[in-house]
Amino acid sequence: MIWVVGAQGMLGRDVARRLDELSLPHVDSDLDCDITDLTVLREFAGRQPVEWIVNCSAYTAVDRAEDEEEKAALVNARGPSNLGK
Repeated sequence: MIWVVGAQGMLGRDVARRLDELSLPHVDSDLDCDITDLTVLREFAGRQPVEWIVNCSAYTAVDRAEDEEEKAALVNARGPSNLGK
């Protein structure tokens, strides 16, 4: 099973659509699964037979990144680190 993280974003929708076209089983998550919270990720993954993770999530509000530096770092650094764990 492939887990598409950030499946409601532009990239995530395209990835999920392509997986559907290829008839590859996948489970999708977006804001419903907080990637900055390792406990939430482990609970989500524990309910699915996840073998692969495709991370399409990102903090992309470039014009606000300096004002929201902590949020940007959480989503773009801690989130992928948590997914790797």
